[in-house]
Amino acid sequence: MDARQLLKIKHTSACDRGRCFCETTRYVLIFFISMGVFGGEFVGARVAGSLSLFADSFHTLMDGVTVLPSVGVAFYAAYSARRQKEKGLRRFVALISSVLLAGVSYYILREAWERYLIPRAVDSFVIMVVAGTALIGNGIALWVLGSREDWSHAIKHRGMTYHIVSDLAKSAR
Repeated sequence: MDARQLLKIKHTSACDRGRCFCETTRYVLIFFISMGVFGGEFVGARVAGSLSLFADSFHTLMDGVTVLPSVGVAFYAAYSARRQKEKGLRRFVALISSVLLAGVSYYILREAWERYLIPRAVDSFVIMVVAGTALIGNGIALWVLGSREDWSHAIKHRGMTYHIVSDLAKSAR
């Protein structure tokens, strides 16, 4: 059974009129999965004292933050007569993501410098448990996106799938 059948995601009569939200539904689910993985990694990073797990938790947060505005833009574009504004909204979302990324990068670099000067021990068992949980979360996210036939037509869907596959491989290493 694939994700579309289990999650009851199917095309409706609105899909025939160009207002299909089937993919958007999947992206919303991906957002919630990403936020769950972020929460687990963030707490795990604090418990284990791991900066790399902390950095990965914010990587997952940024994945989720960039998915949710895209959902909003997709809804707006489907109901808007002016598709020109979609580009401006996407650029605004990219600007917000860039500012958040710069702030997180600054924090991670500052923390890494402090840990270089005064090293701290980390709990490797907690890191392994959290990495296993992230692996499962990324696997579920990939399953929700669907099979290759489902995403061959949309570049955004294909890009998201490749990104989740790379996150999956990262969690498995």
